[in-house]
Amino acid sequence: MRKNRTFRPHSQRPRFPRSSGGRSSGRFTRDYRSEVRYNRNTYITAPEVRLIGSDGENVGVVDIKTALERAREEGLDLVEVAPNAQPPVCRIIPWSKFLYEQKKKEKEARKNKQKEMKEFRFGTFIAEGDKERQVNRAKEFLDKGHNVKLTVWRKGRTPIEHSKLLLNDLLTRFAVYSTIDVVPQIEGKQV
Repeated sequence: MRKNRTFRPHSQRPRFPRSSGGRSSGRFTRDYRSEVRYNRNTYITAPEVRLIGSDGENVGVVDIKTALERAREEGLDLVEVAPNAQPPVCRIIPWSKFLYEQKKKEKEARKNKQKEMKEFRFGTFIAEGDKERQVNRAKEFLDKGHNVKLTVWRKGRTPIEHSKLLLNDLLTRFAVYSTIDVVPQIEGKQV
């Protein structure tokens, strides 16, 4: 048998926020704040600009109207390349070519980004299986081109000799994969 439910008029029912779903929900939208925005053509607000022609020549400081006319004559876009300069630097170039060059520069910058330093910490009395797992993981990072730092932590009153022996054992495992950049140093309770 069903329980009797109390009837509530529509105005007294609890309200739950509605999501419209799809693209307008904001979940899958792209964050454009991180990208650099370039002004072009009529969106350039500076009264004077330093103009670079379509062939790469430096024309000099000209009025914005003159620069826009010159770009229209050539059938290209006027793009603000350096908005923070005084006066801003603008270039006459096709918009699609400019975007292509920017993406190419970003890709090259990501490729040339300095590799990260990966650090692996070992306790003085680490189990053999754990040691093997971390050594294999460090070798994977070396294969990818990252730098690897090995640190041995001393716990309690453990003699420094135990840490040195463990570090020497670890370094012999990496003899084929890498070279030692920095001589092992003792810094407090770590080697």
